[in-house]
Amino acid sequence: MEQLWTLRLYTRPTSQYPTPVFTVGWLEFVRAKHLQVGDKLTFSGHQVRAADGELQVQYRIQVTRTINL
Repeated sequence: MEQLWTLRLYTRPTSQYPTPVFTVGWLEFVRAKHLQVGDKLTFSGHQVRAADGELQVQYRIQVTRTINL
């Protein structure tokens, strides 16, 4: 069963490309999933309508682990 995580995301403007930055909840997610340097994260998002009618974006995060032999 998948766990729902609430993470705060904002976009930092840069000269060429906006840079997404996770803040609240990100470190807890990383620790719980035992993420390590070299792991590949793939983000896919879709819009959903909240109970109050507001549109929100939900993301699915897929982790591909690097295996060192």
